[in-house]
Amino acid sequence: MVCTQAAIEFNWSTGFNPFFGFKRLPEQTNLDEIMPFTVAEQEKLLGKIPDHWGRYFQFAFRAGLRPGEQGG
Repeated sequence: MVCTQAAIEFNWSTGFNPFFGFKRLPEQTNLDEIMPFTVAEQEKLLGKIPDHWGRYFQFAFRAGLRPGEQGG
């Protein structure tokens, strides 16, 4: 969609296809099952890590964000 909007905005010829030569990725049918830590596992992990990491991991466990989202 972004490329289509750019083609319209910059008056690229109608024959221009920015996706020429790209192949679609195969679709996955068997997705990995997400298995979050149990509360007992979280507490065990929090007991083993240094204190300065404790608040970060408490936030991570409770927020459910991915690492990249946490850093943002």
